[in-house]
Amino acid sequence: GRGTSEPFKLVGLPGIDADVLARKLNVDKLPGVKFEPAQFTPRSIPGRSSEPRFCDQMIPGLRIVITDPQVFEPVETGIYLLCAVYRSLGEVEREHFFHGEGFDSLAGTGSMRKLIQSGAAPEEIIDAWLKEDEQFAEKRRKYLLY
Repeated sequence: GRGTSEPFKLVGLPGIDADVLARKLNVDKLPGVKFEPAQFTPRSIPGRSSEPRFCDQMIPGLRIVITDPQVFEPVETGIYLLCAVYRSLGEVEREHFFHGEGFDSLAGTGSMRKLIQSGAAPEEIIDAWLKEDEQFAEKRRKYLLY
């Protein structure tokens, strides 16, 4: 959704079937969220998104609708979303899905990308992420001042 007025509420990629993805994700009944098929055209927005991917192209995608902020789990939802989109792509598109090192940098690890690429279930990826998070919390504990 970069390059739109709803950058964190829209996600899309050329070639996906937004209707199928929305149905698949809504079947998972993730807490506090639902998905609606959408189309959007990223535009250059000075000061916000000067060079969005797929600028000036109509993109099929999903609108992320938070229905209950009290139970919504954004990281877990993102993992389900990434897995669903990745699995919906053809082999050639999958090769370019995680372009560069940006994803690993944002995720803080390469293990999430590798698990998605291996076809791991979202629950398995979430468990691995939580385990890494616990290990980091334990490692940093001795450095905390308070």
